[in-house]
Amino acid sequence: MAFALNFTTNRTKSIGLLCLTFINFLFAWKYIDRISSLALPIAIVYAIGISILAVYLPKLKINEKWVTIIFLLLLFLLSFLIFQKIDPIDIKVDRWSVISSFWGSAFQGEYPYFAKSHRLSPPGPFPIYFILGLPFYLLGEIGWLAVLGLVVFLLFTRNKLAKFNYFKVLLFTLLSIAIWYEILVRSTIFTNSTILLCFLYSIKDYPYKNYKKVLLIGILAGILLSTRMIFGLCFAIYLIHGLRTKQINFAQSIIWGLTCVTTLLATLAPFYVLFPQEFWIQNPFNIQGTFLIQPYWQPVFLLMAILFGYFCKSNKKLIYNYGIVLFLVILVYIGTHLIEPMADGINLHPERFWDGGIDISYLLFSLPFLIFYSFAKEGSPKVPAM
Repeated sequence: MAFALNFTTNRTKSIGLLCLTFINFLFAWKYIDRISSLALPIAIVYAIGISILAVYLPKLKINEKWVTIIFLLLLFLLSFLIFQKIDPIDIKVDRWSVISSFWGSAFQGEYPYFAKSHRLSPPGPFPIYFILGLPFYLLGEIGWLAVLGLVVFLLFTRNKLAKFNYFKVLLFTLLSIAIWYEILVRSTIFTNSTILLCFLYSIKDYPYKNYKKVLLIGILAGILLSTRMIFGLCFAIYLIHGLRTKQINFAQSIIWGLTCVTTLLATLAPFYVLFPQEFWIQNPFNIQGTFLIQPYWQPVFLLMAILFGYFCKSNKKLIYNYGIVLFLVILVYIGTHLIEPMADGINLHPERFWDGGIDISYLLFSLPFLIFYSFAKEGSPKVPAM
């Protein structure tokens, strides 16, 4: 995939495209392998092919409005057929089941963080994650939350990018196996990350002229943090970069951070009040902090976020830095499960890639940021000053 570096003269965009290509390659290789012995070459050709196609998309005189309408209709139709024909119980991914079991326990008056999915996974996310999924749980199909997230992402990029670049995003998204996997398994990672992208984009140049604004943005950040702990790394990048560029002063950044954390804790307070003993036994902090990766990696990730924030030269690169840090964190998670250091050497576990021992769908945390940044063209009328 080295030739991908020639896709663009911008180094960071090239790296972003390589990451996107790699993500689609992993998904294609893993799941095509279930139906073909030629999965590896097919995955390589596919992943590189859709990246080349999107980058070198010829300029066509196409009505932007009608292309979007047709794509959304196609998306809803295919999603409806998927939800009707494929029983989520038959899929070895339980993110939808984590939401269902959480609310099932809650409505029965039980401590929801003791719930188990149909694959016996604990409900690791914070409360707002489950609140976002509640309407779709009541609707009877959590998969529509994944569809809604994709719609929000496309409408967001349509509003922020020049038409030609938006077409590239549309084409790449339509052909991305990682996106369709998200819908197939009723996952919500892409949706949560898209909401985060919209928020971080909207405050990229935010003028903190008074402390009311600091408190407001801190509260909104805390609400978003009450989905996934990993989003805190993006907030660290934002604050460190803001301090370095004097967009926010030190006192404001402290208040911003404290407000964010206080809001997060406030969303957890009802669980502590109603289930004080159970809360200390199991809660999102100890589930997210130990279930996926060893706790000693957490300060490493925080340091990485601080460095990315400090060395970010301008707001134009913030979106890229968010995406890369999210990508690298999940890459470390994958690597530590495939390669385990032992006292007598190193144990390799390649089988975990195939049998579900690792969840590569966490790579989708970085996808909205990398797609948005990689296909933005500097100098175009709608391009974001990132």
